[in-house]
Amino acid sequence: MPKDNLELLALTVIAETRALDRYHTHAGLPGTDRETLEVLKAVSADEGWHLAWVEAKMRELAEIRGEPERADSILKRYRELERQVYATFVADEAKLMRS
Repeated sequence: MPKDNLELLALTVIAETRALDRYHTHAGLPGTDRETLEVLKAVSADEGWHLAWVEAKMRELAEIRGEPERADSILKRYRELERQVYATFVADEAKLMRS
């Protein structure tokens, strides 16, 4: 659980980075219809600027607090946790797709 605003913003960066990756993956699947591609393109554009803004705000707050290095350490920790969780998700998703 995030303990402060920096951790909450870092968690948002990690979650939204994964969401953006999923949108791109979905858009690249064969047979994705035109309407879905348009939606994925629109949400990807929106997610891109939002993601950049959230990370910049997190780094700004860390700088104001006099701990700019903390932004990188939080992101590193949350990226590793997300990578582990996502690996489990992908395995579970693959099982469901085979069923």
